[in-house]
Amino acid sequence: MTSTIGDTVTATAEVTALDPGKRIVTLQTDCVNQDGAVVVQGEARVLLDPLAP
Repeated sequence: MTSTIGDTVTATAEVTALDPGKRIVTLQTDCVNQDGAVVVQGEARVLLDPLAP
């Protein structure tokens, strides 16, 4: 499914793994359009800021 101009796309992310020692969070990411059709899905690995509380 592709997205077109004028579509409303909603992105969500769910934490699926956490490595506190390495400050890495793994997220499952999903984007759907206004009809609920999946536009894109993926996984993201994020390095946390060492200065964040």
